[in-house]
Amino acid sequence: MKRLYVVVRADLPAGLQLAQACHATREFGLRHPEVDVGDNLVVLHVPGEAELRRIVDAAGEALPVAPFFEPDLGGEMTAAAFPFSARPLVSSLPLAMRPG
Repeated sequence: MKRLYVVVRADLPAGLQLAQACHATREFGLRHPEVDVGDNLVVLHVPGEAELRRIVDAAGEALPVAPFFEPDLGGEMTAAAFPFSARPLVSSLPLAMRPG
C-alpha cells in the first residue's frame, strides 16, 4: 500500500504540528510530482528539530524528501515528508499527537 509519511516535531503545539504536516505534504507534492504516494497519509513525530534533521539527512540523496522550514519560527525545520520507500527509516517513530 502506497502512503506518504510526514514527520513533525513533538515539541510544537498540536495545532502547529498539524499546520506543519500540511505544509510538508504540499512541499512534497511540489518537489516530487512524479512520486505516486497513494491515498494514505501517516503522521509521525520526533522529539525536536535535531532528530528531524537526522532523519532527513539519513534519507540523503537516495530517497525523495521534502523538509519544511517555517519562516515564522526563524526558518526552523518543523516537518518533513517522505514516500513509502522511506518506511524502514521511519517505522520506529510513534504516531503524532498520541500519548506514549
